[in-house]
Amino acid sequence: MFILFFTLFFLSLLTDAKAKENFNQHSSLEIIPKDYLLKDKNYFYFGVKIILEEGWKTYWKNPGEAGAPMSIDFNDNSGILEKEILFPFPKKFTDYEIETIGYENEIIFPVRLKLDENKKKITSKINLQYLVCKDICIPISIEKNLNHSFDKSSKDIKKSILYNYLEKVPRQNINYFSIKELKKISDKKISFKIDDLNFDKINVFAFSNLSTLSTKTFSKNNFSLIEVITDDNFNENEAILLVISDGQKIEEIKINTSDFKLGKDRKIFYFLLLALLGGIILNFMPCVLPVLSLKMISLLNVSNESQFLIKKNILSIISGIFFSFISLSILIIFFKSIGTQVGWGFQFQNVYFLLTITIIILIFALNLLGFFEILLPHSLLNKLNKITSSNNNGGYFLSGMFATLMATPCSAPFLGTAIGFSAITSNQNIFFIFSFIALGFSLPYFLILLKPTFLKFIPTPGAWMLNFKFFLGLILLITSSWLMSLLRVPDIINLLIFLAIITLSLIFFKNTKRIFFSFIFIILFFIFIISPLQNKGSKFEWMEFDKLTLNKLIEDNKIVLLDITADWCITCQLNKKTTLENNKLQSFFNKENVLLMRGDWTKRDEKILNFIKSYDRLGIPVNIIYGPNNKKGVILPEILTKNIVIDNINKVKDGEN
Repeated sequence: MFILFFTLFFLSLLTDAKAKENFNQHSSLEIIPKDYLLKDKNYFYFGVKIILEEGWKTYWKNPGEAGAPMSIDFNDNSGILEKEILFPFPKKFTDYEIETIGYENEIIFPVRLKLDENKKKITSKINLQYLVCKDICIPISIEKNLNHSFDKSSKDIKKSILYNYLEKVPRQNINYFSIKELKKISDKKISFKIDDLNFDKINVFAFSNLSTLSTKTFSKNNFSLIEVITDDNFNENEAILLVISDGQKIEEIKINTSDFKLGKDRKIFYFLLLALLGGIILNFMPCVLPVLSLKMISLLNVSNESQFLIKKNILSIISGIFFSFISLSILIIFFKSIGTQVGWGFQFQNVYFLLTITIIILIFALNLLGFFEILLPHSLLNKLNKITSSNNNGGYFLSGMFATLMATPCSAPFLGTAIGFSAITSNQNIFFIFSFIALGFSLPYFLILLKPTFLKFIPTPGAWMLNFKFFLGLILLITSSWLMSLLRVPDIINLLIFLAIITLSLIFFKNTKRIFFSFIFIILFFIFIISPLQNKGSKFEWMEFDKLTLNKLIEDNKIVLLDITADWCITCQLNKKTTLENNKLQSFFNKENVLLMRGDWTKRDEKILNFIKSYDRLGIPVNIIYGPNNKKGVILPEILTKNIVIDNINKVKDGEN
């Protein structure tokens, strides 16, 4: 009996061992490196290497319609502050019409740890559980030991085979891919487009913590259309992670599900409100001051007319503003329909537009400075006065158009968000957004339209009006000089034209107030147009914008201030003069080792446009601060101050939110 029992017991052990051998023969697992952890910046790494037999596979964190991802349990978490399994970019498999997502042949899963280095050592048993499948699926559970001292950890992770797989782990904020036209098709289906040169090779996988997601990719002429299908467990408050690759570039993009509700009516009202507020504030931006001169002259000329004529002329100004903004919306819809994106103020990137607007502004300036009265015969003067005068409906309409055209080099607060939303919304919403900007921009004129008696606060015409016209003429003159600088007219020629016009004007119309105004504007010319006192030898150099360089600096935990600017953007230039070139602020940059990077959007640049689009902006200025504790970046307001910049640098440095 004893011999029989011993024989049966031995056979059971042999059978169990044989079963384990069969279960494990389709894959092998090892921890790499074997006797030390790899260190990079503030994290330690080890890898879980799985080798699979031909035809067998294991799974990504979203396994698809079947399967399960790998998991790791540590029996001692005392020295582990953070832990995360990193999943390299996977493949899609189809077996028996079932789609799964995972890996074949060989895969290394990097495991990232943040450890309490005061302990000097990590000792833990880890239990690894994963699934391997072919015709059948086999769950595998293996126990391994971690017993490593931190002082043996290698600091050069790039020499390890693990680094090759780390490079295949999708990272966020790389800005390789641009997602647009997010739409919620139904309660279980979401769609969006991706522009990419290798659109026929695009692969997209989706992941969320609470539900299983699947994707379908459709290649079109110059973009990929992606559909994400959710399951019954999907929560509208959870985020979706999209991992995207075109065979060369890999990126992870996080999308909040609120973004998918943008097409809903209740969401558009938020952006319409921003557009309205941005339009109102646009009236007070410095770029509108030159055109405000034309408006003020118009208002002064109608202040003594009947209320009917006042309302008629004000309606013409409002019509000119609405016509211009609606025309801009139609242009943007057109460019969008042919696959081209344009930004706020895009017309200033066209040399022909610049040349035309410069000539027109200069003619208006000469008229207000009295040159037509000096140089031209009376008959020709009357004809030109009809063209430049605002005393007719056409003149008021044109002043409204000029107000819009000259307002677009600025991006007022709230306006950048509203314009950026137009990049991913419907054509109908683009029209409404630009209409609400026009409504906000026209609001002062609607107030006069409703109550023309507001014009009584303007003094009656008299001697003061001649000096006021001269002052407004100087505003337009310095505006034309700024436009000539955008056309790359040499500084010396620009200066000679500016001084010659002022000198001739003073010779024929000399009084104390005009001399004072002229002196002030000559100083402004040197400050804002030529800037001879600018510190050319400043040791604070701005790196040229390059997305790959920026990402590397961010990954290296550097503090970076990015400034996207253009010569034609007046708000950008004011930010430079008042804030970014301030000696106190530059000393702070030096003290905190802040790296400065600048992107020049004076001429059209698709890379810059696509970059600012990834931050939901289509206009400039765009200023972003990156740091070790906020690698996604903090977007600063359109108008900067020293305190705003310093406070946000301290936040990304100190980890405040």
